[in-house]
Amino acid sequence: MAHSHQIQQQTSAFKIGVALNTAFIVLEAGYGFASGSLALVADAGHNLSDVLGLLISWLAIWLGQKAPTISTHMGTKAHQSWPPSSTPSFTSRYRGHFSRGHPAP
Repeated sequence: MAHSHQIQQQTSAFKIGVALNTAFIVLEAGYGFASGSLALVADAGHNLSDVLGLLISWLAIWLGQKAPTISTHMGTKAHQSWPPSSTPSFTSRYRGHFSRGHPAP
């Protein structure tokens, strides 16, 4: 197997991207509030959602690096949704009501 630094380069790119975007958000929101510009404040909020997306992607890369063990599933603890039968019973009970334009009971 070849030696690769691809994951390290990706995490470095995420660190730089998050740091630069966060600094820009702070500056933009500060100037927006100081000048009373709703456009700058709204754009800072939009950039904040971009940073949250970067953080979620970074978390996915980190979780993908974790090796599975006997007690964990894919590197994390296995969780079962509770109650396991709630989704199938809901979808089979209300099947067709939403697609036919009937109001939900």
